[in-house]
Amino acid sequence: PIGSTARSVMTAFAGRVGAELARARWDRARGEEDERLRLATQASRMAVWDWDVVTDELGWKGEVAAIFGDPAILEARNPSAFWERVHPEDFHRARAAFQHALDGEERLFTELRFRRPDGTLRWLDCHGQVYRDASGRPVRMIGTALDATERRQADERMRASEQRLQLAIG
Repeated sequence: PIGSTARSVMTAFAGRVGAELARARWDRARGEEDERLRLATQASRMAVWDWDVVTDELGWKGEVAAIFGDPAILEARNPSAFWERVHPEDFHRARAAFQHALDGEERLFTELRFRRPDGTLRWLDCHGQVYRDASGRPVRMIGTALDATERRQADERMRASEQRLQLAIG
């Protein structure tokens, strides 16, 4: 028969091995989830952002460099690095949309133009969700920035084509 000390050692060992297996499964699942997110953001030309409203820190994942033309925005962690590049004609409207979401409208949607370091503009569709603490104060906003530039350009070409057609048929 196994003594109580040996049984305790075996139980502790089995618990440790079980915990390590569970952690390995968790790490593998997390890695697969990160890979799915990477593939989805790449295919959709989308960036995912996570704004800690309390500390005013902003994190990014996804196609950030492709959309914004500047991988340094990833390291900035400060929302001002983003807002400094928003087109002046869109700035106040977009900021108001973010504030409206923080003030109680849980969902965010706004379109804006973003100036890349090379001077080109990209259209972004920004969606977000506000998360609040137990007292109702906003503590976090998570969302996406979808590069809508090609869609906007196609819309413009379609409108121009329709105008030319209207002029032609008089």
